[in-house]
Amino acid sequence: MKRTILTLVLSSSLLTCFAQAPTITADNNYEVGQRQVTYVADTVGIMPGSGGENVTWDFSALKRHPNNDSVVTNYYAPSSTTYAQDFPNANIASNSVSGTSTAFYNMSSSKVEMQGVVTQAQAQTIKQIYSNPHVMYTFPMTYNYSFSDDFAANYTANAMDIYRTGTSTVNADGYGTVIIGNRTFTDVLRLHNITQTRDSVNLGFTSMVTVVDIESWSYLTPGKKEPIITISHVSNSNGTQTVRSKSVTYNSRVASTSVNAPARLFSAVKVYPNPASENCRISLRTDKEMRADVQVVNQLGQTVNTVNNYICRPGENILDLNVESMAKGVYFVHIKAASGVHVEKIVKE
Repeated sequence: MKRTILTLVLSSSLLTCFAQAPTITADNNYEVGQRQVTYVADTVGIMPGSGGENVTWDFSALKRHPNNDSVVTNYYAPSSTTYAQDFPNANIASNSVSGTSTAFYNMSSSKVEMQGVVTQAQAQTIKQIYSNPHVMYTFPMTYNYSFSDDFAANYTANAMDIYRTGTSTVNADGYGTVIIGNRTFTDVLRLHNITQTRDSVNLGFTSMVTVVDIESWSYLTPGKKEPIITISHVSNSNGTQTVRSKSVTYNSRVASTSVNAPARLFSAVKVYPNPASENCRISLRTDKEMRADVQVVNQLGQTVNTVNNYICRPGENILDLNVESMAKGVYFVHIKAASGVHVEKIVKE
């Protein structure tokens, strides 16, 4: 009670300095039909900083990676995949457009739980079905929130039976303000996540264990699906060799108006007709000549049509796509040139 009365008489400047910690709820969960776009940043000089109350994390020097890499992840119903029967408790699945893995989750108002992953690799289908699902975090989360979980799975890869165990700990260790480029985000909660995964293979005469340690810091705002920025350190060890890496990603809301992003690929883009039943035309207007590769990708992340080495000349360029043989649904057209990637959505009716 005393604290409440004191707050009422503080000046507005002090109220800003001692703002309440934000709370992250299931409003941050992705839903079927949504997609996530993240961009890869240069990691030089980007550090997570310290935790605590009313912290300002200054990433104003953040730069987009020279390769202009981006990751587009689509979220869809598990029933639209061929593996729904393997994950009966999953209510949402995700797949990166350029990836080969589909992850299955149970997302609710109280938690996000990974059920498993299916990966297409080396002409085989690897199903990692969790016998003990991985609860990634629970809701609500606010400052000093802490949660730990153990998980386990059995799967077969390269004709070997692999037993997976793991543990993860999530701690909301700070809140405050994030600065990226020319943008400032207030009401930010930072999640510090430490996850270790151990894959064991019995080779008969001996066993082989691969250990992957991931430590990450994600900066979230209430109700926003994508983290503002995520910093990750990964260590992969097989007992004889350890490989370490660092990555920094940030979301499309930041990239649109900040972060030394590359120039727009096209001055104007128009898709028509959209929806389309037989043929779809894409108008691309550019100021300079460029070569681009075009991929049409479905909601499962599968490429259904490609146009390689398409030449765009100054002015308007017309790209015709025949969609007649494609199943009805939503697709994404990725136009990739040396200076970046442009994505357009089309609907086959």
